[in-house]
Amino acid sequence: MIKGMNDFIFGTARWIDLESPEREDIRRLTQEFDIHPEIAEEMISPSSLPSYRRIDDVIFLSLFFPALKHSHNDDLQEVDFIIKDQVLITTHYDTIDAIHKIKKEFEVEQMIHPDMELIDAFPVFDDVVRKLYKSLRHEIEYVLSDIRRIERDIFTGKERSMVEEISKRSTTILSIIRVLSLNNSAIEILIKDLESTRPDIDAFIESISATHDKTLRFARDTMEALKELRETNALLVTIHQNDILKNLSTISFICFPLALLAGIFGMNVTDSPIIGHPHDFWIIIAIMAVITGIFFLFFHYKKWL
Repeated sequence: MIKGMNDFIFGTARWIDLESPEREDIRRLTQEFDIHPEIAEEMISPSSLPSYRRIDDVIFLSLFFPALKHSHNDDLQEVDFIIKDQVLITTHYDTIDAIHKIKKEFEVEQMIHPDMELIDAFPVFDDVVRKLYKSLRHEIEYVLSDIRRIERDIFTGKERSMVEEISKRSTTILSIIRVLSLNNSAIEILIKDLESTRPDIDAFIESISATHDKTLRFARDTMEALKELRETNALLVTIHQNDILKNLSTISFICFPLALLAGIFGMNVTDSPIIGHPHDFWIIIAIMAVITGIFFLFFHYKKWL
């Protein structure tokens, strides 16, 4: 038994999942199922981009998925799919939460329906891909629930703290869009090839295409909602900053004549009005109070306060 291998059998169809396999493990597996050495090398070497290859009767598909949960080694996770007749082989070099969940679901399914029969690997492949993409849609739905919360918070005086919240959610959606866009080319080539070579599985071909397109469209729509939310929040932050600047300018405008008046009466001259009067201090204070009151009433009338 190969370390890190899970094997699920559905009649004549079979799904083998390998997590962090060694080179020798892949060599043994490719020999057992007579897989071309070039495909084996693709399984061993990490891909820089999603890719699709067909050699004889073996299909190789490499897809990327964003690492959005738990602790992972990288922000992108590669999953390699090898399809030959009734066998689907998947390999990945990190724990992928969605695949872990899929394996648990398959274990339960086999317990409930031990006599489940499949004669082809494509239904299993379609199911695995759909559930991987479904996990991405769950992440997008989580961001949407956050968007609704942020919408409420930005109108309750929390617009400054929402700047970071919106940025974090935008980063999540952007990573999903980036990965789905990378997968787009490989998915298109896969679909064109299967349409010409396997017309008998057109339902699964349509399912894979629709799943990819639906998820990508959902992510882009969510990104648009985040952009609009960011613009609204930025506008509220700007309005708040303008209010602060307006209040500071008003206070400065009120204080300027008072400072000027205090400076005039503080001049060291021999003949200064009011200075020397028995109640000169209180007279000056009264003048300042009157000026302040006039300015306050004027600003209030103009609705600048």
